[in-house]
Amino acid sequence: MGAQVRRGKRGTLCAYFDQIARDARGGTLVDGGVALSDDGAKDRALRRTDLGDFLAARPFRVFDVAQIDGLPSELVERCTDAMSPSPHGPIERALRLVGGCGASVRFGYEQAMSLPESDEIRLPWPARFTSAEALCVTVLHELVHWTGHASRLGRAFGRRFGGAA
Repeated sequence: MGAQVRRGKRGTLCAYFDQIARDARGGTLVDGGVALSDDGAKDRALRRTDLGDFLAARPFRVFDVAQIDGLPSELVERCTDAMSPSPHGPIERALRLVGGCGASVRFGYEQAMSLPESDEIRLPWPARFTSAEALCVTVLHELVHWTGHASRLGRAFGRRFGGAA
């Protein structure tokens, strides 16, 4: 595109994680059809997973659009439009998130919980919370548990909080 990062500007370090599997010979790591050395070339941090694959952490840097000269104006406009603040407050955004994910949320219970058996989130009445923020924190917390249902992520937790599972 002919664009260039402005001299002296620094990007933000990020990491991309990818699974890499051993090939049939068992010695070489294969990443998207590209063979890598056994020591995980290209400064990749490798860790053996339970499946026999490896996780590779690949560093890369990102730059703010304001740090780049020569970008087409249409691209700059698209980037800045995406960063426009939401017209909705944080409470409304949180409740829109919960409503948009399809979770069955029922009120009128003594305590907050996610029930995998009935695939629903149960909460006390909103008036029982100290604030709207407290309600949102609680429902978002329960939403994390809700994602573990077998029809979604299928997480199999142990019976105790913090267990190995």
